Amino acid sequence: MSPEPIVITRLQRLSRSGSLRSLGVPLLAVTSALLIAALILMSMTLSNLKDSRRQSEAMQDTLLELTTIESRLMDFDGALSGYALSGIPWYQIRMKDDYNELHGALAKLGHSLKDDPAQLRRYKSLVALVQKRDAYNAYLTKPEHRSEIARSETALAARIVTDNIRGRLWEVLDSERTNRRLNQAALVEQARSSFRIAIGIVLLTFLFGALCLLLSSLPRERGS
Repeated sequence: MSPEPIVITRLQRLSRSGSLRSLGVPLLAVTSALLIAALILMSMTLSNLKDSRRQSEAMQDTLLELTTIESRLMDFDGALSGYALSGIPWYQIRMKDDYNELHGALAKLGHSLKDDPAQLRRYKSLVALVQKRDAYNAYLTKPEHRSEIARSETALAARIVTDNIRGRLWEVLDSERTNRRLNQAALVEQARSSFRIAIGIVLLTFLFGALCLLLSSLPRERGS
């Protein structure tokens, strides 16, 4: 005798006795719990993806601030050279504007990096270098010191500090890119794992749901 008729016969006996039908409520409860778990897991996955998007936008802001600082450094130095050659007051106005824009971008950069201790240390070092450079330039931009802009110990020191600032900017940028790459990879892997688990839960939910329907459709022995 094949095993199929035996199984069917036993199911029919259990059905007539009501034993199988009594399992319907617990199975329905399990199915509901699995479905809720799948929904919660999917919601957490979507939340993680939103966090990844916010981190990407923050990275773009940081890149913009770093680029602005670098650009204003170059613009200021160009205006300083023009002032050294011509003495035209317009260059002083240009230098003041570059100074304000540089410090505005520097303040925004500090806000962007405030939650990263390592980056914050680099930022504080960067601020110290910028302040040192400002002190040299404050001396060089005075009309009586215009002749010293091209060649003097102060001008040379200002250029060295500027090179150090650029080096520190690249350190911040490289660290930011590394952090972004690692965080993105972790979030992607977490999202993949969550989706795989959620799919498994959904499949189990359908399985238990189908079993519940099967049990509810089984005939019950009259008079029981």
